[in-house]
Amino acid sequence: MAGNACRMVAERFEQGFVRKCLYDFYDELLFSRN
Repeated sequence: MAGNACRMVAERFEQGFVRKCLYDFYDELLFSRN
């Protein structure tokens, strides 16, 4: 039970982290283009 919860939290954190990195990457692209 605890293992499943930890895995779910880890996956959610990973998704959020990847999304944040993508947003930062897009921001850099937009700023460098202008």
